[in-house]
Amino acid sequence: WASHFFLVESDLVRILVVNSASTHLNEIEAKRGGIERQYLDAIESQMNSLPAKAFQVALCHHHPIVHEDVGLGADDLMVNGDLLLQLLEQHDFQLLVHGHKHYPRLRYAPAGAAALSVFAAGSLAATTPRTLSNTRNAFHVVELTDAVVEGCAKQGEIRSWFYSAGRGWRTAHEMGTDFPGVAGFGCRTAPAVVASEMASVLTASGREVMSLREVR
Repeated sequence: WASHFFLVESDLVRILVVNSASTHLNEIEAKRGGIERQYLDAIESQMNSLPAKAFQVALCHHHPIVHEDVGLGADDLMVNGDLLLQLLEQHDFQLLVHGHKHYPRLRYAPAGAAALSVFAAGSLAATTPRTLSNTRNAFHVVELTDAVVEGCAKQGEIRSWFYSAGRGWRTAHEMGTDFPGVAGFGCRTAPAVVASEMASVLTASGREVMSLREVR
Protein backbone atom coordinates (compact mmCIF):
# COMPACT_ATOMS: atom_id res chain seq x y z
CA TRP A 1 0.00 0.00 0.00
CA ALA A 2 3.02 2.27 0.43
CA SER A 3 3.23 2.12 -3.38
CA HIS A 4 -0.34 3.47 -3.60
CA PHE A 5 -1.64 0.28 -5.21
CA PHE A 6 -1.62 -3.45 -4.62
CA LEU A 7 -2.79 -6.65 -6.30
CA VAL A 8 -4.98 -9.42 -4.88
CA GLU A 9 -4.87 -12.61 -6.92
CA SER A 10 -6.35 -16.09 -7.11
CA ASP A 11 -6.15 -18.72 -9.84
CA LEU A 12 -8.69 -16.97 -12.07
CA VAL A 13 -9.06 -13.47 -10.65
CA ARG A 14 -6.80 -10.43 -10.37
CA ILE A 15 -7.98 -7.36 -8.43
CA LEU A 16 -5.99 -4.15 -8.70
CA VAL A 17 -6.65 -1.76 -5.81
CA VAL A 18 -5.60 1.83 -6.51
CA ASN A 19 -5.23 4.50 -3.81
CA SER A 20 -6.88 7.45 -5.54
CA ALA A 21 -6.36 9.52 -2.36
CA SER A 22 -2.57 9.34 -2.73
CA THR A 23 -2.48 12.96 -3.92
CA HIS A 24 -4.23 14.31 -0.80
CA LEU A 25 -1.28 16.33 0.47
CA ASN A 26 -3.07 19.63 1.02
CA GLU A 27 -6.60 21.01 1.36
CA ILE A 28 -6.98 21.80 -2.33
CA GLU A 29 -5.86 18.36 -3.53
CA ALA A 30 -7.99 16.64 -0.88
CA LYS A 31 -11.12 17.82 -2.69
CA ARG A 32 -10.46 15.48 -5.60
CA GLY A 33 -8.90 12.12 -6.33
CA GLY A 34 -5.87 11.32 -8.43
CA ILE A 35 -2.97 9.04 -9.14
CA GLU A 36 0.49 10.31 -10.05
CA ARG A 37 2.29 9.22 -13.20
CA GLN A 38 5.04 7.46 -11.27
CA TYR A 39 2.47 5.10 -9.72
CA LEU A 40 0.81 4.49 -13.07
CA ASP A 41 4.24 3.58 -14.41
CA ALA A 42 4.75 1.22 -11.47
CA ILE A 43 1.41 -0.48 -12.15
CA GLU A 44 2.31 -0.78 -15.82
CA SER A 45 5.68 -2.32 -14.98
CA GLN A 46 4.17 -4.87 -12.61
CA MET A 47 1.36 -5.80 -15.00
CA ASN A 48 3.89 -6.35 -17.79
CA SER A 49 5.69 -8.90 -15.63
CA LEU A 50 2.60 -10.95 -14.82
CA PRO A 51 0.68 -13.58 -16.83
CA ALA A 52 -2.87 -12.73 -17.82
CA LYS A 53 -5.82 -13.78 -15.65
CA ALA A 54 -9.25 -14.83 -16.85
CA PHE A 55 -10.92 -12.05 -14.85
CA GLN A 56 -9.38 -8.69 -13.94
CA VAL A 57 -11.10 -5.94 -11.94
CA ALA A 58 -9.81 -2.59 -10.68
CA LEU A 59 -11.04 -0.85 -7.51
CA CYS A 60 -10.54 2.77 -6.48
CA HIS A 61 -12.38 5.36 -4.42
CA HIS A 62 -12.71 8.31 -6.82
CA HIS A 63 -14.33 8.40 -10.25
CA PRO A 64 -12.09 8.42 -13.35
CA ILE A 65 -14.89 9.63 -15.65
CA VAL A 66 -17.28 12.56 -15.22
CA HIS A 67 -20.19 11.78 -12.87
CA GLU A 68 -22.41 14.86 -12.56
CA ASP A 69 -25.79 13.20 -11.96
CA VAL A 70 -28.28 14.89 -9.56
CA GLY A 71 -26.07 17.96 -9.22
CA LEU A 72 -23.02 16.11 -7.90
CA GLY A 73 -20.57 18.26 -9.90
CA ALA A 74 -17.24 17.42 -11.52
CA ASP A 75 -14.70 19.26 -9.36
CA ASP A 76 -13.66 16.00 -7.70
CA LEU A 77 -12.85 14.12 -10.94
CA MET A 78 -9.75 11.93 -10.56
CA VAL A 79 -6.55 13.49 -11.91
CA ASN A 80 -4.99 11.13 -14.49
CA GLY A 81 -8.13 9.00 -14.38
CA ASP A 82 -8.17 8.77 -18.16
CA LEU A 83 -4.60 7.46 -18.14
CA LEU A 84 -5.60 4.83 -15.58
CA LEU A 85 -8.47 3.70 -17.81
CA GLN A 86 -6.13 3.44 -20.81
CA LEU A 87 -3.75 1.30 -18.79
CA LEU A 88 -6.55 -1.02 -17.65
CA GLU A 89 -7.87 -1.40 -21.19
CA GLN A 90 -4.40 -2.24 -22.49
CA HIS A 91 -4.14 -5.03 -19.93
CA ASP A 92 -7.59 -6.45 -20.67
CA PHE A 93 -9.41 -5.54 -17.46
CA GLN A 94 -13.16 -6.20 -17.55
CA LEU A 95 -14.37 -3.67 -15.01
CA LEU A 96 -13.45 -0.71 -12.80
CA VAL A 97 -15.50 -0.15 -9.64
CA HIS A 98 -15.37 3.15 -7.74
CA GLY A 99 -17.25 4.87 -4.94
CA HIS A 100 -17.13 8.48 -3.70
CA LYS A 101 -20.28 9.75 -5.42
CA HIS A 102 -22.75 7.71 -3.33
CA TYR A 103 -24.89 7.32 -6.45
CA PRO A 104 -24.92 4.06 -8.43
CA ARG A 105 -24.26 4.33 -12.16
CA LEU A 106 -22.94 2.08 -14.94
CA ARG A 107 -21.13 3.54 -17.97
CA TYR A 108 -18.51 2.69 -20.57
CA ALA A 109 -15.26 4.61 -20.54
CA PRO A 110 -14.89 6.99 -23.52
CA ALA A 111 -12.88 4.70 -25.77
CA GLY A 112 -13.36 2.22 -28.62
CA ALA A 113 -15.64 -0.76 -29.15
CA ALA A 114 -14.10 -2.69 -26.25
CA ALA A 115 -14.16 0.23 -23.80
CA LEU A 116 -13.83 -0.61 -20.13
CA SER A 117 -17.03 -0.77 -18.07
CA VAL A 118 -17.03 1.70 -15.16
CA PHE A 119 -19.37 1.00 -12.26
CA ALA A 120 -20.07 3.57 -9.55
CA ALA A 121 -21.20 1.54 -6.56
CA GLY A 122 -23.96 2.89 -4.35
CA SER A 123 -23.50 3.72 -0.69
CA LEU A 124 -23.87 1.04 1.94
CA ALA A 125 -24.54 3.38 4.90
CA ALA A 126 -24.89 7.00 3.76
CA THR A 127 -27.11 9.45 5.64
CA THR A 128 -26.83 12.62 3.52
CA PRO A 129 -30.16 14.15 2.45
CA ARG A 130 -29.07 14.47 -1.19
CA THR A 131 -28.17 10.79 -1.41
CA LEU A 132 -31.32 9.58 0.33
CA SER A 133 -33.55 11.79 -1.80
CA ASN A 134 -32.48 10.20 -5.09
CA THR A 135 -31.35 6.76 -4.12
CA ARG A 136 -30.97 4.59 -1.04
CA ASN A 137 -28.25 2.61 0.64
CA ALA A 138 -27.43 -0.33 -1.57
CA PHE A 139 -25.07 -3.21 -2.12
CA HIS A 140 -24.21 -5.05 -5.31
CA VAL A 141 -23.09 -8.50 -6.41
CA VAL A 142 -21.08 -8.53 -9.65
CA GLU A 143 -20.73 -11.69 -11.72
CA LEU A 144 -18.22 -11.85 -14.57
CA THR A 145 -18.36 -14.45 -17.32
CA ASP A 146 -16.06 -15.68 -20.05
CA ALA A 147 -18.95 -17.14 -22.07
CA VAL A 148 -18.63 -16.53 -25.81
CA VAL A 149 -21.61 -14.41 -26.90
CA GLU A 150 -21.90 -12.68 -30.26
CA GLY A 151 -21.60 -8.91 -29.90
CA CYS A 152 -20.27 -9.18 -26.34
CA ALA A 153 -16.84 -8.76 -24.77
CA LYS A 154 -15.76 -8.55 -21.14
CA GLN A 155 -19.37 -8.95 -20.11
CA GLY A 156 -20.96 -9.38 -16.74
CA GLU A 157 -24.04 -8.85 -14.61
CA ILE A 158 -24.74 -6.68 -11.56
CA ARG A 159 -27.51 -7.55 -9.10
CA SER A 160 -28.41 -4.89 -6.54
CA TRP A 161 -30.34 -4.61 -3.29
CA PHE A 162 -31.43 -1.48 -1.42
CA TYR A 163 -32.24 -0.87 2.22
CA SER A 164 -35.69 0.28 3.24
CA ALA A 165 -36.30 1.31 6.86
CA GLY A 166 -38.56 -1.19 8.57
CA ARG A 167 -38.37 -3.61 5.64
CA GLY A 168 -34.67 -4.37 5.43
CA TRP A 169 -32.82 -5.26 2.23
CA ARG A 170 -34.93 -5.68 -0.89
CA THR A 171 -34.23 -6.17 -4.58
CA ALA A 172 -33.49 -2.78 -6.11
CA HIS A 173 -35.77 -1.14 -8.63
CA GLU A 174 -35.36 2.13 -10.50
CA MET A 175 -38.22 3.84 -8.67
CA GLY A 176 -36.43 3.39 -5.35
CA THR A 177 -32.75 3.65 -6.21
CA ASP A 178 -32.35 5.20 -9.70
CA PHE A 179 -30.68 1.89 -10.56
CA PRO A 180 -32.18 -1.43 -11.69
CA GLY A 181 -32.10 -4.64 -9.68
CA VAL A 182 -30.37 -6.40 -12.60
CA ALA A 183 -27.94 -4.62 -14.93
CA GLY A 184 -25.48 -5.91 -17.49
CA PHE A 185 -22.37 -4.67 -19.26
CA GLY A 186 -20.13 -5.77 -22.10
CA CYS A 187 -22.82 -6.57 -24.70
CA ARG A 188 -22.97 -3.64 -27.09
CA THR A 189 -25.66 -4.79 -29.50
CA ALA A 190 -28.07 -1.89 -30.02
CA PRO A 191 -31.36 -2.26 -28.10
CA ALA A 192 -33.30 -1.79 -31.35
CA VAL A 193 -31.49 -4.80 -32.84
CA VAL A 194 -32.27 -6.93 -29.79
CA ALA A 195 -35.94 -5.90 -29.97
CA SER A 196 -36.07 -6.79 -33.67
CA GLU A 197 -34.52 -10.21 -33.04
CA MET A 198 -37.02 -10.90 -30.25
CA ALA A 199 -39.90 -9.88 -32.53
CA SER A 200 -38.59 -12.28 -35.20
CA VAL A 201 -38.52 -15.14 -32.69
CA LEU A 202 -42.11 -14.41 -31.65
CA THR A 203 -43.30 -14.16 -35.26
CA ALA A 204 -41.59 -17.43 -36.21
CA SER A 205 -43.28 -19.20 -33.29
CA GLY A 206 -46.74 -18.34 -34.62
CA ARG A 207 -47.85 -17.47 -31.10
CA GLU A 208 -49.01 -14.26 -29.48
CA VAL A 209 -47.16 -14.74 -26.21
CA MET A 210 -43.87 -16.40 -25.23
CA SER A 211 -42.05 -16.51 -21.91
CA LEU A 212 -38.66 -14.83 -21.61
CA ARG A 213 -37.14 -18.24 -20.90
CA GLU A 214 -38.41 -19.49 -24.28
CA VAL A 215 -37.08 -16.42 -26.08
CA ARG A 216 -33.65 -16.90 -24.52
